[in-house]
Amino acid sequence: MKSFENWKPVQEIQIPERSAQSTDPSPVDCTYVQPILKEKQPTVVHAYITQGSYGGYVKIEKETYTMGKAIGQDYWIVDDSTVSREHACIEKREDGFYLIDKDSKNHTYVNNQAITEPYKLEDGTRFRLSVRANFEFVLKEEITNADMSTPREFEGALLGLGSLKDMVYPCKDKEEVFFYKEEDLAFSQYKVEQPTAGIFYNKEKEEYCIEPFANKTVFLESGQPLGKGKQYHVPRGTIIYIETERSLFQLV
Repeated sequence: MKSFENWKPVQEIQIPERSAQSTDPSPVDCTYVQPILKEKQPTVVHAYITQGSYGGYVKIEKETYTMGKAIGQDYWIVDDSTVSREHACIEKREDGFYLIDKDSKNHTYVNNQAITEPYKLEDGTRFRLSVRANFEFVLKEEITNADMSTPREFEGALLGLGSLKDMVYPCKDKEEVFFYKEEDLAFSQYKVEQPTAGIFYNKEKEEYCIEPFANKTVFLESGQPLGKGKQYHVPRGTIIYIETERSLFQLV
């Protein structure tokens, strides 16, 4: 799956106990609940690099971000004799970010080709300074005025059980989120063209509402499909999957 950047490790979310309720979802035809569609907020694009199998993202916060094995480099690479002391840098310019080799002994490579002049980086560009020191350049769009300092009251959450195991998306009361199909299943906080399904939490009733936008796309854990064109009000704890069991979620 992709486009799941806003999901968090389950340990970061406090999920309260749920009250005893029926576990049978029932379609509602006449008492339609109007969800809130999230409006786009001001965003800014930040640049990151991530190194091979080590994971984690390092933010590029300087106009010139240096990489090498000398102490004082912004990205300090230790215990790699094939990396030069001042090997390469990422330079921020008006039209984007550029990877520059600083006359290193063993060169800097993009797509297994040594670069001899500044190379403009795109989201997903892979480059390496050595066999071990290989990186991916990543651009992330982030909300500029997000305030994460104050914990907020629980307003529902989607818990990944399949390929997103132990990752959680914290919901907001009646604010609908959408799943849609690209090469794989993708996720958006905003209304997209031809969504597969929409889900939102109703805090007052302590239940979720599922809206399938196509037949045989949303299923209960038992395998029962939910038909399109209806709202299914289901209690907390319900497990569903979207299209395949890889995309298994619990509405916690």
